Order: sequence, then C-alpha cells, then structure tokens
Amino acid sequence: MFQIYSNILYYIAGIISFLKNKKPLGVILYITSMVSCLYHMNKNFWYIDVFMSILTFMYGFYLYWKSKNSIIIYPTVAMLAILLYPKKNINIYNQLHPWAHIYGGISCILLALYY
Repeated sequence: MFQIYSNILYYIAGIISFLKNKKPLGVILYITSMVSCLYHMNKNFWYIDVFMSILTFMYGFYLYWKSKNSIIIYPTVAMLAILLYPKKNINIYNQLHPWAHIYGGISCILLALYY
C-alpha cells in the first residue's frame, strides 16, 4: 500500500503547479500520480507507468535546466540513486521503490515552486 500512498507528493506537486499557473507541469504530474497508482494496483499498467515516469522526468529535467535552480536537483539525485541501486530480487525493489516516489515527489514540489 505504501507504493500507492507514496504517490501523494506527485499529486500535491500537481496542485502547487496549478496554483502557480504552471498547467502543463500540473497535468503531467496528475497523470503520473494516477497511472502510478493504477500500476501498483494492477501490473497491466506497467508500460503506461514507465512511459509517464520517463516523460515526467524528461520534462522536469528540461524545466530544471531552464531554471538553473540547484535546490531542485538534490532530491532528484536521491530518487535516481534509489532507482539505480542494484537490486538482487523483487522484494528489495518493492521496498525501495516507494522512496523513489517520495524523493521524486519532493523534486516535483520544488520544481513547481521554484522553476
């Protein structure tokens, strides 16, 4: 369940994006949050989840690059370290993956606030 609930930060980042009049980011974050929850409830959404994750990361990186605000990069580095950490089995992945949601969500909140 933590894998589902950990998506709340993407949803919060989407709200902040809309409040800051950054609608494209808000839409992408809402969709990412929704698709990730669907994937963690039903593994058939894997391809859509991966696609949205990559799209969100690439768009976020573009906005970061454009803003040149270094505060955004620190939680992103933590998220990438978790995702790229070698995992010997699926149980380790399932334990670490929600923390990637947490750090990714924090990155997106900072992005919504400071880009």
